[in-house]
Parts: sequence; C-alpha cells; structure tokens
Amino acid sequence: MLWQRRRDREPAYIVDDEMLPSAISIPSSCLPKVDVMAIPQYPNVIASAPPERFSVLFRINAPSMSEYPDYHPLKRAAIDLVLVLDFNGYIDKKSLKHVRKVVCYVIDHLSSSDRLSIVSSYPKDKKVLPLCLMTEQGKESAKQTVSKLIFTKGPIDAVKVLKIAARILEKRRYKNAVAFIMLLSDRRDQCIIQNQGSSNGEKAIEYLDNLPYSIYPQFSKEMNRNFFKYDIFPVYAFGIGPYHNPVGLHALCSATGGTYSSLETSELLLDAIACCLGGLLSVVTLEFSLTLTQGTVDVEILELNSGDFYSIIRDMEGTSADIKVGNILADEAKEFLIQVSLPKHEIDVLQSESILTFRWAYKDAVTYSGTEVQYFHAVDIGRPQRLPGPLFHYESIQVTRQSICLLVADSISKALNMAEASGVKSARKFLLDIESEITERGSVDHSHSLCRWILDGMREVVRRMERGELGFKRGGHAYALSILSSYDTQRTTITGSPVDLQDHPFQTPNTIEMVRKSRYAQGIRR
Repeated sequence: MLWQRRRDREPAYIVDDEMLPSAISIPSSCLPKVDVMAIPQYPNVIASAPPERFSVLFRINAPSMSEYPDYHPLKRAAIDLVLVLDFNGYIDKKSLKHVRKVVCYVIDHLSSSDRLSIVSSYPKDKKVLPLCLMTEQGKESAKQTVSKLIFTKGPIDAVKVLKIAARILEKRRYKNAVAFIMLLSDRRDQCIIQNQGSSNGEKAIEYLDNLPYSIYPQFSKEMNRNFFKYDIFPVYAFGIGPYHNPVGLHALCSATGGTYSSLETSELLLDAIACCLGGLLSVVTLEFSLTLTQGTVDVEILELNSGDFYSIIRDMEGTSADIKVGNILADEAKEFLIQVSLPKHEIDVLQSESILTFRWAYKDAVTYSGTEVQYFHAVDIGRPQRLPGPLFHYESIQVTRQSICLLVADSISKALNMAEASGVKSARKFLLDIESEITERGSVDHSHSLCRWILDGMREVVRRMERGELGFKRGGHAYALSILSSYDTQRTTITGSPVDLQDHPFQTPNTIEMVRKSRYAQGIRR
C-alpha cells in the first residue's frame, strides 16, 4: 500500500523542460534605477482646517532597456511562456490559419534564452510542446507542431487545459526570471448563444474556483506577510468573437495581474498578441512593492486605489499600507492615488510636515541576481494658518486628472453591475449622468491621453448599450471589461477593434514597435 501511494504521488518536477543558458552578470553600479515620485493634492493645507480627504499621487517610472549595458544581449528578463489554445472546434479554416500565423509570430520573436510551451484543448486537452528554448532548432520544432494543430467540435474541459498550463510552470526544474500564460479562447458563453438577456456573473466564473492558486489566487493573511513567496503566473487572455465568455476571462486575468483583450474577429489577433508580447519581452523589474507609513502622528491612510494590483492597509488605524506591483516593463509608468486624512493643528507647523514616508523595493530582472534594492522618501506639505486664496486654486493637475479617470473607471464598473441587476437601460442612464456631471465640472484635461482615452471608452460603452440587452452582451460587455482591464493594470489591451497605439495612454516603445512589426508582417504599411 505504501508503494502504491508513492507511485501515485505527483513528481516534484517535470523532466521535459529544457535547461537554461548561463546568465550574464552586470555590476550593480551599472544598473538603472526605478524612480518613484509623490505628488500631493495641495502643496499647502491650512493647519486648523484640513480637507476631509487628502490625495497623494504616487508615480512609478521604470528605466528604458537602452539604459542597460550593451554587452547584455537582451537588456530584459528572459521569459518562460505557456501558450494555451482553447478553441472548441467551431473555428473555421480562415480563423485557424490566423491562429497558426499568430503562434508562429510569437515563436519568431522569442530569443534563444526564452522558452515556450504550447497547450491545446485538442487533442485530449494536453501539452503539445514541452517548455523548450527558442533556439533555431527549438523554433523549427515548435513550428512543425503548430502546423499540425487541429480542433474538433465537442465539449472542452477549460479547467483541465488551464491546470496543465499552470503545472508546466509550477513544476519547472529550471526557471527563467519571469513566467506568463497567454490564453487564446473562443470558448462560448451559452447565455449569449441562447439569447438570454442576462447571465449570472457568479455562474460565469464559478469554474475558476477549481483552478490552482498559481493562476487563480485566493489571498490570505499568510500571503499578506510574504506576498512574493508564492508563485502567481499572470494570465493574458484574448477572447475571440462575439460569443466568448468575457466575464470568466476578465476575472482570471484580474486575479493574476494579466490583461484581458476582446477581439471581434480573429483578424485582430496578430496585432493584439504583438501588443502583449512587446510588453512581456521588456520586463526589467521584479517584485516591485511600495510601502507607505504614517509620517506625522494622526495621519491616517484611508484608501488605496491600486486597480488589479494587490494592496492592503495593515491596521485599523491606517498607519501603514502596501501595494504589490510585481513585474514592471521598460519605460512603463504606473500611478496610484492614495487617500489620507490629515490632523488639525492650532498653531503653524514648522515650515513643512511629513505626512507620509514611503519605501520602494524591487529586484532587477535583467541580472536576475535575487538582490533586492530599497529606497526611502517622504511626502512633505506646508501647514500654514491661512492661504492667500481658496484651496482649490492650488490643486495639482496630475491629481485632478487621475481623480477624474478613477471616477470614470469606477462608473463603468458600477454600470456593468447595474446592467446585470436591473438592465442595460438604467445602466446607460447612469453613465450619461456621470458624463454630464464631469462636463459640468469643467476640469477635464482633454489634451491628456489618459483622460481622453477613458472618457472615449465610457462614451463607447454608452453607445453599445443603445443596442439593448442582447446587443450589449454580444460585444459591448466584453469591450467594457477590456477597457477596465487596461485601466486597472495600466497596460495596453485591444478593445474590440484596431487601436492607434500611438495615442494609447499605456503604450510603451516596445509595444508600439512589436505592433509595427506585426502590421509589416501582414503587409500593412502604417
């Protein structure tokens, strides 16, 4: 019996992942730095009459790949990528051709230090390519595998397919600095196919509860203490066609820090994959975390607006908080709006008051040495007894912009819940009222790409709601979730139709360049 248990026990490692090449070291003195800047809502606040809530905007700026020494061949982290092809057999020959072309595009743009594995929903929900280095030989083998891919009609076990992908990364003997899962899916949402006016959101994601922690984490107190001790692999999902399950895909990506893109047709798949791949092939920072601590006594941290990134206020008094960002891309900027309450003072505080101290820590992904670096700074504001004019005259425009964008994103999210609970008509009216409120405020900076993008996104959600319940479910809901995924991760997604990335607020030089290459490959000269 003991022998039987040992035989049935799952092996500690998968033995078919290919060994990694030797790493190239870079002296710490040659490594570029990740910068963090804090922008208070007002530079000065009356000592005896602070606002009920005071905002601080934290802006993180990652270095460019060009800042790394030329002798490093990649100037980025090497990656382990599992590509999951989740198609149910209704895919036509033209779409299958697009899928094969997309997978070959991914193969062509991986380096000899990157590894790729492919998992397919057919045949028999299995790994069709083990984790292989993308050397010339590895690429040729991978392309031969892709050329043989077929999909047949019939039931697909989505959980089984994703479990296989997770296990490949969990059980690796050798590990590159970062690992991701790309999920291409046309899995059909029966509520849309059967013309049901609405679907139960909980039902749409209930199958995710059967997934392993590494791709659908349930956060715990233990995780709060040592967040990066646990492997979580970001899932980047691409839902194809009007009938796929946007709620499930979005929930999966949101839980892991990946992004969800909605594609109306398979023709958009190459641009979408290229955009995502441009980001994944430019990771320069690992395990980035931002820790906030009360400065002056009685300053209380009230709220952390961190989107899909894990965050926690560590005590009831709001004296400290954490935001866990994880991987950061080259040239990437991330912003987090924090709300605090300020104490009252009956006398002037000497010159300035440190309301918060903040520490940021991370590991360099290019060297992958495991060494953590830390930096400290403080948020200082003046606390005079009086100001020469009204307080709002001194409000930071950066804080105002982010506050409006946060309001719009929250409103889209609320509208989706409202559409499910009481119908699209009431949700549409709610968004129109929000748009009127913002217009009346007159504080929108239309020259700023983020403000312009999120407001245009909300208007497009409203337009798609005009189609009614079923019309909105066939593409509109997916569009809205893709917009939210982009905002909550502060990364580019494709939302339904082709996008001019030059004007997208979260584009980076690497995403733009990779999309340019994809369009060149398609014969599009723009």
